[in-house]
Amino acid sequence: MFRSISLLCLVALSSCTAQENWPAAAGPSGDWTLRTTQNPPEHFSVRSGENIQWKLTLPEAGQSGLCVWGDKIFFTCLKPVVDAKPASLMVKDIVAFCVDRKTGKILWQQDIPGSLAGEAMSGFSDPSSPSPVCDGQRVIFTNASGRVAAFDLKGAALWAFDFKPVELLNGVHFPFNKQVEPMLAEGLFVHVETDWKGEAGTAGWNRLAAYDASTGVRRWLSQDALTHYNCPQLGRGPDGKPAILIGRGGHHSVPEKPDGYSLIRIADGQRIWSWQAKAGNALYNSSIGPKETLWLSESGTVQSLDPATGKELRNYSLVDKVDLHLWDASAGHHGSELGVDLKARKLTVFPAWYSNILVGRQLFFLCFKPGNYRKGIGPDYCAARLNLDSGRIEYLELPTAVDNSVKPAAYTWHTEAKSDTRNSRGIDAAHDKRSQRDGWHWNFNGNPVAVNNRIYFTLMNGLVYCLATDTVDFDAKALLGVSDLGPAGGTWSLNTPSVTDGVLYHRSATTLIAVEKK
Repeated sequence: MFRSISLLCLVALSSCTAQENWPAAAGPSGDWTLRTTQNPPEHFSVRSGENIQWKLTLPEAGQSGLCVWGDKIFFTCLKPVVDAKPASLMVKDIVAFCVDRKTGKILWQQDIPGSLAGEAMSGFSDPSSPSPVCDGQRVIFTNASGRVAAFDLKGAALWAFDFKPVELLNGVHFPFNKQVEPMLAEGLFVHVETDWKGEAGTAGWNRLAAYDASTGVRRWLSQDALTHYNCPQLGRGPDGKPAILIGRGGHHSVPEKPDGYSLIRIADGQRIWSWQAKAGNALYNSSIGPKETLWLSESGTVQSLDPATGKELRNYSLVDKVDLHLWDASAGHHGSELGVDLKARKLTVFPAWYSNILVGRQLFFLCFKPGNYRKGIGPDYCAARLNLDSGRIEYLELPTAVDNSVKPAAYTWHTEAKSDTRNSRGIDAAHDKRSQRDGWHWNFNGNPVAVNNRIYFTLMNGLVYCLATDTVDFDAKALLGVSDLGPAGGTWSLNTPSVTDGVLYHRSATTLIAVEKK
């Protein structure tokens, strides 16, 4: 599992032109949100063909987000595996693709070899996880197994460099996980590398690494380190200039200290401020807004910081006086319980990793359900909304399966619907069988994106939830649609979707998909 030696997705803050582009995993604004005049569909179905513009069968699974620039889509897949033997499912090479976004036709592809093998189709990411970035002149791909390569938009090679991913440090084995998404900003390409020589501090710690986007020459390593589990976010410093929020702290004895956040200046990689956490881990998308920076805990709290100074503002409880909107099977609809003390029910809330997204003054995330690794968490199968002004926290139970062949769609509730890790050639390409879970416990789903007043959450089993952000109550009215990326029980995805000109682009282990309202 190697979602670590990843890259940070430094998207240009001003990359929106007359035609919408999605230049990196976190979108044109760098915070996973988009304001646009054209909404993509609230619901779609690969099974039934509803609102599907085109599909492209992929030669192998992959996990990168979909970078869209002009009439082109860029993404990566693993190099096709030969069989399902464990040795064949330890992979280090990926393939970069360019596809015509109107037709789904492959325009060009390039091999990008790596040096350190990781588990194919891990539910915690693999060498293909980092998303491409594009500035209109070049597209830059990252193989988390140790190589970055830039091409012009016609596929001609421009520059490339190799880096050494972390696998073993001081006798500790680190999972091959990548959370950080590459970024482009201020003419720099930024990702994460292990500082093996200790150039910027302690040897073996992970740091942001910035390169000249036009030449591939390194410009700086960040003053502060980050854990490979953290997904940094592009924002602005107190001077209004671009900055990146990074985090430290995580499982498997990550070495970077102290646990907490740092805000890093893009101009030179230096620290603007640093904050030390009392509890929690950095296994989330760093959330930096104009008024608050948010640190999530796996034990039911959210710490708010001043984004200009890093000073603590307040602590939000996710378990005190909560409002529950849960499915009532006997009544056939959701019921509501207000002001509930989850502690009295012997529950705490474990926000699902990388599911957090800040939309205006509201924080949204999914909740992990109990499983082999953690008991006493809940509420099961729920999305959450925290109002940062009032402190109100609400939980909405979501269906676990959908049949879109009937109208209205038929939902299944509170029943596990596992993933299928077979590729388009029928080979079970997942090295780790934990990849066959449903996406509600102990895995890294693709990051959510918000388009205007709608959020799209994607589960590993290929379900895509569309939720409204602007309802008075976060109840059944907020559930706008449940879509599918493929057959029930026969789909797998660890992908973040992209949206341009009202079209949503998504992918599964077998298929690249264009979704547009018909």
